[in-house]
Amino acid sequence: MAGLKFTRAAHWDAIEAHLAGGRGERFAFAHIRQLATGGQGPVVEVVGVDLIDEHDVVSDGSGWYLTDAALDRVHNAAVTGGHGLVEFHSHHLGPPAFSPTDEDGLAPMADYVTGMLPDRPYGAGVYAAGRVHAEYWCRTADGLQRGHFRSVTVLGDHLRLLNAPPNRDVERLARQAVLLGEWGRATLASLRVAVVGAGGTGSHAALALAYLGVGDVSHQPQPARHRRPRRYRRAQESHRPQAHARGRPEPPRHSHARANPRRRPSGAR
Repeated sequence: MAGLKFTRAAHWDAIEAHLAGGRGERFAFAHIRQLATGGQGPVVEVVGVDLIDEHDVVSDGSGWYLTDAALDRVHNAAVTGGHGLVEFHSHHLGPPAFSPTDEDGLAPMADYVTGMLPDRPYGAGVYAAGRVHAEYWCRTADGLQRGHFRSVTVLGDHLRLLNAPPNRDVERLARQAVLLGEWGRATLASLRVAVVGAGGTGSHAALALAYLGVGDVSHQPQPARHRRPRRYRRAQESHRPQAHARGRPEPPRHSHARANPRRRPSGAR
């Protein structure tokens, strides 16, 4: 099973702090060595990190890119060290997934890097909402092989699994994407909405939110109306002040009137 391992927690902590620290997209690279390979993909270990300064990141309105100088510096370091590379960049909206702009540049970059670093896999990952989506490319006799890192783990005081579960709702939510766009759909997927009560209105509201693509819809039971204990009500009624014979009569209390089954209406026979 293909896996990406951070055997030193400090490596991932540095990458995560860097990716989550800016307004626009930020970039970082993990230098890797291959531990195993097979039909199910490579298993790689992170041996170093390279954080890209914000001055080396540019935007032309359609996406965020690294300068040629930054790419050359990272690639030369990988060639010198004999390492492979995994590129990480941040998205501010989850769940983590490659955008159409990302997809346009992935295959050309993977082809270039695997040609420059033979027999070493190339990886790319997206960080958003505390989770990671990561994939790899390996050069084979049939061309580039693309696959998912099934596990992205951090070893330390405790084991952390970073990779996000696969998004199975892409086809189901395709119609919303036309109206909302990729970022609008990602925003809905990152929301947590609580529906209070699941009656005639609440149940339909929860179902509509799920169909719309809200990522986390939880049900909160409607609080029961507060009612005083029966014994307390009777005690309160028994201590209600009574009207005096010579004073002003007490007004009728219709809310507390009790029916007397033995009393017959006036004029009844």
